[in-house]
Amino acid sequence: MKSTKRIAVIVGLLFLVSTLTFMIGSNQIRSFLIDVSQNKSPLFLGVILEIICGVAVVGIGVLMFPILKLFKKRLALGYVIFRIIECTIIIVGGIYLLSLLEFMWKYEMIIFVSLPWEDLYFLIYYICQNLFRDICLDLE
Repeated sequence: MKSTKRIAVIVGLLFLVSTLTFMIGSNQIRSFLIDVSQNKSPLFLGVILEIICGVAVVGIGVLMFPILKLFKKRLALGYVIFRIIECTIIIVGGIYLLSLLEFMWKYEMIIFVSLPWEDLYFLIYYICQNLFRDICLDLE
């Protein structure tokens, strides 16, 4: 019972770490996108904080595995896998933002104000639209 309590405390702390690092990291990235002429440190700091969030998310999944395994092993394994996928998406998104630094003057940066899921769909649409436009222009 003592180890379960320790796991619960660590998972709770990891939830707080992941929430705080993602909030602060997103705000840093958003502040960079609002004023592109400023230095690049808010973007780097934001991406690093979001990567820390991804690592914390994986830690939550790994630490919850022994507890969830007592109820259903497949559910526990699925939870860990989806947490790893979440971390991967966060890291890929951060790397993508850093890779755009040198090409930022080509693209309009959009400040998102609406709901997060709508932002995600719009961001994917916007990235694909610009990516395919550039590919088509290169072919001509």
